[in-house]
Amino acid sequence: MAERIPNEEQMQVINETEQNILLFASAGTGKTFTVAQRVNHILKSGMAQADDILCLTFTTKASNEMRLDILQYAGDEGKQVFVSTIHGFCYQVLKEETKNNNSIYAEPEVIDEVDADNYLKDALKECGFSDSDVMESKEILYSIISVMKKEREMNGPYTGNEADDFQKVIEKLMRTDNNAIYKAVYFKHKSTNDWRTNKALYDFLERRAGEWAGRYCRTLKENNSFDFEDLICFVHRAMRKKEFRDEWQKRFKYIIVDEMQDTSEMEFDIIRCLFQGK
Repeated sequence: MAERIPNEEQMQVINETEQNILLFASAGTGKTFTVAQRVNHILKSGMAQADDILCLTFTTKASNEMRLDILQYAGDEGKQVFVSTIHGFCYQVLKEETKNNNSIYAEPEVIDEVDADNYLKDALKECGFSDSDVMESKEILYSIISVMKKEREMNGPYTGNEADDFQKVIEKLMRTDNNAIYKAVYFKHKSTNDWRTNKALYDFLERRAGEWAGRYCRTLKENNSFDFEDLICFVHRAMRKKEFRDEWQKRFKYIIVDEMQDTSEMEFDIIRCLFQGK
């Protein structure tokens, strides 16, 4: 197979190591190849060690592809480049923090959406809610709890009473016609394929969403567990502390983010904190 040679535009990206770059390119134009070659150039020129470089992606597939390309062009040295999804990066941060702070969690476990769904349903049952249409849909419950956690992390409140805090959050979200709440309350029935309003769910959220979310979060804590949203929230909250932020800023000399447009507001804040001063 013939060796792949970067074109002129790709070489501009590869060789630019002093300025921040925002690269716009459509699918199939060689972004991952260019990133891998840029990492190789940084390593071969001695501008950084492999573990000084962080490459973030937003899917496991993209992360694996980037890791393989870096290994292909940078060789064994590329093995030490930190290539990860944003959630994987946040999990690594969490693990390191637990070693330094026993008050957080011992051996934190990240649960997948299946386990989270089971915990969410158990919390609903404890609150006396058992609507079959809601219970059969993983997407409804997880999307509601995720948007509640995001809103609380970004805008509060944090009073020490999770149930009360989450109730205030859901009341605000329901007033602002949040898309996740809208999709939960107005849904397409599996059997008849017609759109329906789940009044029981709407009434439940309006009255007891805080209690439900609080029970779910308590179950996670009792099991030393984080869901995917917790990972982002934990690091986002930690980045507000200057000492923590400074430590992670010093960790990396070069940060490369794939598909920057896919970041959520919280993810963007985390990345922005890492970039400060670079």
